[in-house]
Amino acid sequence: MSNALCKTILSVTTMLSLGLTIQTAAKAADSDAASSSELGEVVVTARRVEERLQDVPMSISVLSQRDLTNNNITSAGDLAAYVPALSISSQFGSDASSFVIRGFSQDIGTSPTVGTYFGDVVAPRGGFGGATVHAGEGAGPGSLFDLENVEILKGPQGTLFGRNTTGGAILLVPQKPTSELGGYVEVSGGDFDMERVQAVVNIPINDWLRIRAGFDQQTRDGYITNISNIGPSTFDNVDYGTARLSMVADITPNLENYTIGSYTDSDNHGFDTQIVACNPSLGLLGELACAQLAREGSSRGPYTVDNSLFNAQSRIREWQVINTTTWKESDALTFKNIMSYSQLRVINDSSLFGDNFNVAGFPVAFSAEDTEPNTPLSSQGSVTEEPRLEGHALGGRLDWQAGLYYELSYPIGISGSSGPNLISCTNFQQLQCFDIFGSPGAPVGTVGQRTGTITWRDYGVYGQDTFAFTDRLKLTTGVRYSYDIVSATTTRYSFQFPPSVPVITRICEAPLPPEGNCVISDHVVSSAPTGLVNLQYSFSEDLLSYAQYARGYRQGGILSTGPIDNTTYKPEHLNAYELGLKSTLKGPVPGFANVALFYNDFRDQQIQGTFVSTINPGIPPNAGILNVGQSRIWGLDFDSSVAATDYLKFSLGYTFLNSRLLKLNPQSALGIYNVFGPNEPQGSDLPFSPHDKLSLTTTYRLPVDSSVGKMSVSATYLYTASQLVFGTGPYADLPATSLVNLNANWESVFGRPVDLEFFMTNVTDRHYPTYVDNFLFLYGLAAESFGPPRMFGGRVRYHF
Repeated sequence: MSNALCKTILSVTTMLSLGLTIQTAAKAADSDAASSSELGEVVVTARRVEERLQDVPMSISVLSQRDLTNNNITSAGDLAAYVPALSISSQFGSDASSFVIRGFSQDIGTSPTVGTYFGDVVAPRGGFGGATVHAGEGAGPGSLFDLENVEILKGPQGTLFGRNTTGGAILLVPQKPTSELGGYVEVSGGDFDMERVQAVVNIPINDWLRIRAGFDQQTRDGYITNISNIGPSTFDNVDYGTARLSMVADITPNLENYTIGSYTDSDNHGFDTQIVACNPSLGLLGELACAQLAREGSSRGPYTVDNSLFNAQSRIREWQVINTTTWKESDALTFKNIMSYSQLRVINDSSLFGDNFNVAGFPVAFSAEDTEPNTPLSSQGSVTEEPRLEGHALGGRLDWQAGLYYELSYPIGISGSSGPNLISCTNFQQLQCFDIFGSPGAPVGTVGQRTGTITWRDYGVYGQDTFAFTDRLKLTTGVRYSYDIVSATTTRYSFQFPPSVPVITRICEAPLPPEGNCVISDHVVSSAPTGLVNLQYSFSEDLLSYAQYARGYRQGGILSTGPIDNTTYKPEHLNAYELGLKSTLKGPVPGFANVALFYNDFRDQQIQGTFVSTINPGIPPNAGILNVGQSRIWGLDFDSSVAATDYLKFSLGYTFLNSRLLKLNPQSALGIYNVFGPNEPQGSDLPFSPHDKLSLTTTYRLPVDSSVGKMSVSATYLYTASQLVFGTGPYADLPATSLVNLNANWESVFGRPVDLEFFMTNVTDRHYPTYVDNFLFLYGLAAESFGPPRMFGGRVRYHF
């Protein structure tokens, strides 16, 4: 977006704003969502009905739209940094990040452990037909604007929500059209040439129809410099645009129709990693990695990569329509139907391990994830349908809900990927390669191509009720039955380039028979009952205690790229226990303090590892999944916010997590891949499970006259203890990190409809890894990706 466009928007907005009254502006400012220090009065929908946060007997963290804006939270990684209970796996860059709560992470090819919902609808699935990286299923670019709040629900969500998840759920609640005319335009700018424009308008058409429209567009240069002169000059840049249109129609006094349409287009350079260590004792790959490190020399820096992929990119196109119809038949009975349709297309071309090897002047590619020409990494359509009933009975002592759930994710085209393996290519997509290490009759290098389709069908029936024995003692019980089907068909080719032979040989990927159709078809059915029992007791209207047992389940599935005969895996199960206390503080120090203790017994765990063959040692290893794990997870969540004085507020969040992979059950791998090595050894922590994670925000409101406006400054300290990624050795863990962010706000500047803000993230300019590919003792190299350096900027918002 050009500077000229920014200036034009500012000029137009200024003229519009001057025609409005200061009183209207002040009302608009005051009606903004509550800050985190006022969360005790926030209304959430964690149990699919509107309730005050402090009345919900479960562990929840909430961020309002103001919290997101003030803390410059624009991506899934930013969100995870501010919520101690939330972690993130960024193995495949920020666009393909997956959430982790209480130690429950998502491996390649598995269903999410944490469901992400927008407008009560789960994020579209990304197809794994031939792909080996994540796509979809999270909070993608542009999803964190014009929201009412973000709710992070901790623990298994096996009753009320659309898809079973063992770790939790993240609810992105969009702002709903209101009956007041208003809106805003917000322009941001910062270093790394960051430019962002948001605009929202809310229009009541008449007494029964109201609409809300908005867009969010952001560009920012990448903070990772490419020193290879191959492909883009930087990585981890931002370039997206998203638009949203919402409409509420009150068809009758008791019948409401709410529709949301959204479209997102993100097109950036993607990610790459930096080789940080080599091990020449492991042979060729280790020697090549050491040679690359030596060659980089003085051009190497803390935020550099040596890219080898000429077409590196990350492209996401997604559109979605959500329709919610609510019919209030009476005060005792309400019918709601939630339906949606979406399409998701993803292209992800990236060099996975930071390698840019060179032998005798010829490039050598070790591995990459690249989409074939005209073939996206993921191309899926999704349909969801959820009819629900909720009501009251027994004189208001019984609240109940019941419903059905259906989800279909189907291919809207062939998906796939291709990748080189120890081959020298000028363009491996076009198979312009030669086998630099092979000899006649003994090929070494190959190019693999995997294409296919995948389909999910998910069914559910559920019911939940809360019975009030007294005003203080309530019992909630819920049950659900889930039935899940996944089918996939994948074609797996391997191209060989024998030396001195002008003909490229296409065979089936080993160990499939070299001749044949090279197709693997899989079909997995899994089902389970889940539910919960929750007993809550209120000592007073300001002090709530609860005890809960929940049964969790995550469906089985297919890893289309996995080892032959081991491409499918079974469901996993969880018994979760939680004790909690929620207190609302009044008097001279108002606020809230919530604490939850939890214990999880995790069985039939889907463990990722490496499959090898001792039957035929010439077959290359492959990653896959077996249900061999048994783990226990326990810990504590603490959320609080207090106003120490009229001008000074503190918000503290802390999570202690103790996870342990107790046992790896002996289970033989099937077929020719007869040996399985898990990524984590028995007795280790679970991945992305730091023992301590803390967020502390101090906000000071300057004692200025109201005619000047509202002025405040805040500082946030974020601490994350070291955490396992995978494997053992010096590069198995991410080190502990401490980050400081600053923010300064000036609302209603001199009584005018304008807000100003300055922000700075990573103030101390801490250089820290966010992911590590720990192959030092497998392939002979380790590679890391890094979090952003210090960044700063400002924004101006005009209300009308």
